[in-house]
Amino acid sequence: MKLNPNVFGLSLGSVSGIAAFVCGFFVWLSPAATMAFATFWFHTDISGLAAKITAVNFIGSIVISFVFGYAFGWLLAEIYNKTTKN
Repeated sequence: MKLNPNVFGLSLGSVSGIAAFVCGFFVWLSPAATMAFATFWFHTDISGLAAKITAVNFIGSIVISFVFGYAFGWLLAEIYNKTTKN
């Protein structure tokens, strides 16, 4: 079975963009609680990395996440297709 690289890339890009949206939304909604959760999740103090959410970096993070997700998904499907038998 071959994977369609474009469809796989769009799928992974969409999931990445949605994840960036959800993350940005929670940081905007409650920055302190989100940073506390992230500190727990990553097992390290990342409070110094906190950034103020603006419309530009919120939308930019969604776009960048989609683009990198798409590129990674496309590449993954291409490698899969090249390394598997028909």
